Formats: sequence, C-alpha cells, structure tokens
Amino acid sequence: MKRQIIFVLGMHRSGTSAVSRGLKALGVELGDNLMPPVPNDNETGFWEDIDFNSLNEEILALIGCNWNSSRLIEPGELTGQAFSSLRLRALELLNHKIGKSDKFGIKNPRMCRTMPFWQQVMSHCDFEDQYVIAVRNPLSVARSLAARNGFSVEKSHLLWLGHMIPTMMETKGKRRVVVDYDLLMNDPIIQMERIARGLNIVPDGNTEKELTGFAEDFLSQELRHTQFDIRHFALDSRLPRLAADAYGHLLKLAQDIVSPEASECIDTWNHISEIYLSMAPVYSLLDREESILAEHEGQIAASNKAIADKDTHIRNLGVLIEDKSTHIISLETALDEKRGLIEEQAEQIQAKDLRIQNIEYELSIIKHSRVWRAAEALRSLFYIKILGHFPLLQQSALTISRAGFSVFYQKTKRKLKRYLWRSNHEPKISDSSPSETASIKSMEAKTYVPLTEFKMKAEKEVIRKKLREVIDKIEKKRGM
Repeated sequence: MKRQIIFVLGMHRSGTSAVSRGLKALGVELGDNLMPPVPNDNETGFWEDIDFNSLNEEILALIGCNWNSSRLIEPGELTGQAFSSLRLRALELLNHKIGKSDKFGIKNPRMCRTMPFWQQVMSHCDFEDQYVIAVRNPLSVARSLAARNGFSVEKSHLLWLGHMIPTMMETKGKRRVVVDYDLLMNDPIIQMERIARGLNIVPDGNTEKELTGFAEDFLSQELRHTQFDIRHFALDSRLPRLAADAYGHLLKLAQDIVSPEASECIDTWNHISEIYLSMAPVYSLLDREESILAEHEGQIAASNKAIADKDTHIRNLGVLIEDKSTHIISLETALDEKRGLIEEQAEQIQAKDLRIQNIEYELSIIKHSRVWRAAEALRSLFYIKILGHFPLLQQSALTISRAGFSVFYQKTKRKLKRYLWRSNHEPKISDSSPSETASIKSMEAKTYVPLTEFKMKAEKEVIRKKLREVIDKIEKKRGM
C-alpha cells in the first residue's frame, strides 16, 4: 500500500487551517516547520509548513504572479523547462519532509493555482496523492478578505473562482473529499470522520480522544466571524452568477448529495471551467490594471512616507530651533549678567582710581607742605636711628620700595650731614656785629624754623602721625 500525501486545498479564509488541524487529530503528519500563529489573522495557527509556502511563492513569482493575482494561470505555464530546477527541489523537499511517515499532509491555498506543477512532481514519487477541498460561502470569504486585506468584494469573488475552479479541474480522477467550513464548525467530529472514510484513513485507539480535543478545545465559534448561506446570494448583486453556481454545486458535494466522480459533477465543472476560461482576456486586463494601480499606490505610499519623514524632520528641526532659541536666551541673560558685573567692577575700579588720585593729591600736598620739607631731616634720622634698631621693620620698609628707599636714604643722609655741619660752623649771634646778626637771622629764617622743646615734641607727633597715614595709604594702594 502506497504512502499517502494529503493536499489540503481551498481559497484563503475558507477553513483550510481548521481542516489541517483536524487531519492532525486523525494521525496525519504536517511537517516540522509550521507557521506560527498571527494575532488578528490566524490566532490558532496556520498548520502549514513554511518551506512549502516559500516554494509555492517562488513558483508563482516565476510567472509574474502572486497569491492575489486575478489572471488565469494556464496549466502549461507551470510545466515548462523553466521549472525543472524547482521541480527537483520540490521532489527533494517532499522526500525530506515525509521521511518514514505513512500519512503526510500539505496545506497551502496557493497550491490551488500551482497544482499542475505539483502533480508533475508527484508523477515521479511513489506516493498516492489525495485531496481535501475546503469550501466556504464566497460572501463570507469576501467579508473576511475585506477585513484582513482591504480587498473589494468584486476582487474577492474573482479570486474565489480563480482558486476553486482550477482545484476541481486539476483533481479530477483523484481521491478527494469536499468539506464545507460552516458544516465543519457546526459538527466537527462527523465531518472529520467523513474525511477519514473518504481518504481511507484507518482510525487508531487514540483517534477518538484527539477528535474530541479538536472539537472542544481547538474549534470555537469565535473563529467564525461571518456566516452566510445560499439564500443571501440574492441580496448581493456583486456576486457573479458563475460563483453562485459553483458554490451551489460544491455544497452538494460537501453534503454528499452528489459524488465527486459522478458524470453530473464532471459535466458541471467542465461547463463552469469553459465559462471561466472564456473570461481570461478580461481577467488578464484586470490584473494588469491592478498591477498599474498597485504601482501607483506604492508610489503614493512612498511619497506619503517621504512627506511624513520630511514633516517629522521639520518638527525635529522646530524642536531644535526652540532649544537653540532657549539656549540663546539663556546665553544673552548670562551675557547681561556678565555685562552688569563688568560695569559694577568698572565702577569699583573707577572709584579706586579716584581714591588713588585723591591719595596721590594728598601726598602731593603733604610733600609740598612746609612741615614735610622741615621734617625731611627728621625722617632721615627716623629711618637711620629707629629702623636701624628694628631690622624687621626696616625689611618691611625696604620691601615697600627697596630701590626708592636706598636712593632716598643716601640723599637724606647727605642733607643731614650738611645740616649738622652748618649748625656746628655757623657764627654765634652774640659774637657777631648787629649787621651780621641781622644777616644770620635772615638766613636762619630761610633755612629752618627755630622751635622750642615743647613745640618740637608736638611737631614730632604730627609728623609721626602723617608718616603713618602715608605708609598705610601706600600699603593699601599696593594691596589693591
């Protein structure tokens, strides 16, 4: 007995995932690289192998199509020499995936349109290919595709025909079972047992438990968001008469009213296929227009994205400008503060300069006063006698102006010597004649002021005070 390869075929959004999960409950292997669930698309999983899906996309791309192309695909398009390398890959993929399994299932809605390719591959395999055909009311499919993909109702109806008609035509003479999605949801165990009988799958001791888990734990009425029946066809004028007739016949097959191998079934589908093929030029034109429209929509989307990116860039620049403006304002504020500080310091410097000028003016007045000139000799004596006994004080005085003090000291010392010599050698008044006495008094008035001892002490105190004030002012000036 040949090993079984069971292909699950059907239009997208028609319950192929639920059928595949049911086959797993019957002991059918589904592959080792299944697609993960996708929220808001297929939360319970697709139950199809990613590797077969990728290969089917390559097959369609080689003839310039994808899963939602409206044009017809002629059987001869998929059996030419251009597909030889893909056929070899498909054969290797089948052998690898099936391994030692005696029942293997492959689910992919794209295979409805690529079946001529796969049947050519199967002719080189020692497997029996069998088919489960999942069918769903085209109104429900159109509603689901509009929600998921945004397709128009008319496009969805054409896609439904483009999947179901090739499926029925390419599986003639093969073991096949047609399953309606709504009937499966209403009574899953009966429908799965019907599939097992149609495909000659012998249940084992675990099958009943698995089917119960499939029916109670996997399937949920929440998975079926819409439900229509044949009576609703009259309410939608957009549904092609050909699609309505095709679904009516498929429903009879799903209810076992008509056998798939009956002549009535074969004649019906030959007639439907002839009408469908006669519309090939219209479908091709529609597909080209859709491609142009899709290209324009892509350009519009790219332009909108570019505009959005520019808007975002402009907003970012606006934020950057605001930040820079805020920074500039803060810098201006800091600059104003610095200017105020500079003006304040300038005023302080000006006040200090004025104080220095005043001190210099006072010093100038003091230096040109009679008292200062008269005390010049006494200052020299002070520096010589007093500072000589206090080296530390002398060092401080020298530090104030070392070079200036040295010059001043030498000049004052010479003046003091002359003054002392003159005092010792000038003539006595008592020994002089009246005329000489008058001359000496005149010269004496010009050179020095005779003072009493008391007056001399008072003047010394005044001079010391003035000298102390001068030294303090000089030290303060140097400290500033």
